[in-house]
Amino acid sequence: MNNKVLSDKDYLYVYSRTPRLCVDLFIKNKGGVLLAKRLIPPFKNFWSFPGGRVRHRESIASAITRVAKAELGSNVKVNKMLGYIEYPREGKFFHSVSLVFEVVLLAKIKGSEQADEIKFFKTLPKMVHPWERKFLLKYIK
Repeated sequence: MNNKVLSDKDYLYVYSRTPRLCVDLFIKNKGGVLLAKRLIPPFKNFWSFPGGRVRHRESIASAITRVAKAELGSNVKVNKMLGYIEYPREGKFFHSVSLVFEVVLLAKIKGSEQADEIKFFKTLPKMVHPWERKFLLKYIK
């Protein structure tokens, strides 16, 4: 099995021509919905789900575990898939499709180099990723 990671050049070539599969983590408790403030483009300084791309030959379950560890410093338990969000024009090149999973945190959280500010919101902040806002409005009451 070849688990070689794509070079940056190859990555940009492939994902400028095909959709990119991602996972997003929907975490809700009595404090509201957990969002992370992005420190990287696209949508830098916008609040969004913790999430990330699924790597070559990586299972969805493994991607969820990896993303939760990398972005939140926590393990999670998956409850269910809530749906998907399509990001047809994200950034300069990418067209992403993200599967959104409702998960439960199993440890305290911390930020990452991609999003060091993480908060629970009962009402959505002004600067929420636009496609995620539409999705979130179904789940925040």
